[in-house]
Amino acid sequence: MELLTHLWEMDSDGLKVIVGVALRLFIGARRFYRRGWGGLQHFRSYLPALVTLLVEGILYLVANGLILWGLVGMIF
Repeated sequence: MELLTHLWEMDSDGLKVIVGVALRLFIGARRFYRRGWGGLQHFRSYLPALVTLLVEGILYLVANGLILWGLVGMIF
């Protein structure tokens, strides 16, 4: 735990970008493997689709925010 805290404080901008890109890759892979022959995402029912898309949308926004925050920190 101390190692993660030390890394976060030491080079937090680069770590933010890496975590943001990793989140985007994770979400993209999940979306890719849910697609069927027609290119649409397939879910078992409406409620899991709604919850999954909501959580992934929020994580996608967080990932974009981390990437921007890290890049701005690197520049300035």
